Amino acid sequence: MHTARLLGEPQIGANSRPWRLLVAAFGANSIAYAGWYVQPEQLHELDVVQGLGQTAASWIVSAEITTAALISLVLGNLIASRAPRLVLAIGASVVLLGHSYALVAGDYGALLLSRLVAGIGEGLLWITLNAAIAGLDKPHRRYGQVNAATAIFLAVLVAIVPYADELHLRRGVFVALLCAVAILTPTLVPFLFGKRDAIDPRVPIATGFARGWILVGAVALWNMVVTITYALSGVIGSRTNSPTFQVDLAIAISLVGVIGGASATAWVGLRFGRIRTLGILAALEVISAFANIYWTTLPGFAISLLVVNFALYSMFAYLLGLAAELDPSGGTSAALAGGFALGGGMSPLFGSYLIAWTRGYGSVAWMIVLGCVVVFAVARRLDASLHR
Repeated sequence: MHTARLLGEPQIGANSRPWRLLVAAFGANSIAYAGWYVQPEQLHELDVVQGLGQTAASWIVSAEITTAALISLVLGNLIASRAPRLVLAIGASVVLLGHSYALVAGDYGALLLSRLVAGIGEGLLWITLNAAIAGLDKPHRRYGQVNAATAIFLAVLVAIVPYADELHLRRGVFVALLCAVAILTPTLVPFLFGKRDAIDPRVPIATGFARGWILVGAVALWNMVVTITYALSGVIGSRTNSPTFQVDLAIAISLVGVIGGASATAWVGLRFGRIRTLGILAALEVISAFANIYWTTLPGFAISLLVVNFALYSMFAYLLGLAAELDPSGGTSAALAGGFALGGGMSPLFGSYLIAWTRGYGSVAWMIVLGCVVVFAVARRLDASLHR
């Protein structure tokens, strides 16, 4: 009976009250993003503790998120509205398998495989939750609500993970990821085995998926350059000449910006217009990016990184809402999440090479200017196409 409920049910209607979906979306989103949020700790574990070197460690960490992104991009439109509960259950199980294998993986190849497996599961989770939310009323606010709740949980996780070393746990960062999955799994249960919701006849169409691909590409570029500030936050923070524990604390505090940005979207909505709001947020992001690079004090680092995160995740929720309007089937929203993740996954490698090539950090800020201009221009054009 329960197995039958996992198969082939419709998407949830825009006029329903989908508390089961929203709670499950919080859990799935947190599981999927946990590996990303603890990138600095993963890099430290693989580079310093395991002795693999910075380049090898960056490839392993990037593989997880890149794989998740590619799964979302390739399969998003194919399975966005098909058997969401089954896909959610499979995704969570595969993530658990990947993190478990990381505890016993013995060499570079095995550690890389563990991240690839986890990435596959994370990609399936992104497809399910982003496609399902696209069919709800006011999707930009729904995305903001889910992302805000996710950020609160992950901020706590990021604050706790550095202390795993003090417990002398082998590969403590992966133990922490496993614990996170265990804690979040109960949030998935009401949706997996709960009552089916009614079909909204407006949902199963995908007329805007093709034109949404340009938005997916722009978001991938934009997030790749902006996320350098977080992916390499440990390196950037070290320029303040502060103790490592203070830099780690500042990074954890900066996640308040993620909570604030997503919450602001859920609260403000479209009352000032999507494009005007995106323009203000893009300008705020550029200013804070320059501050992050050139304000080399610990308070400056913490404040500027917090504001970058605020603008990034507020803009992301509005862009997901735009994707949902372009394509109510959810395929474009799932692909957009994949593009966002792909950019984030490539960010550590791109940032490392960019800083090495240019022999300085100023190029990071200018690349963020380029990313913001591109994503704003694309969003403005697509938003205009909805109102013709």
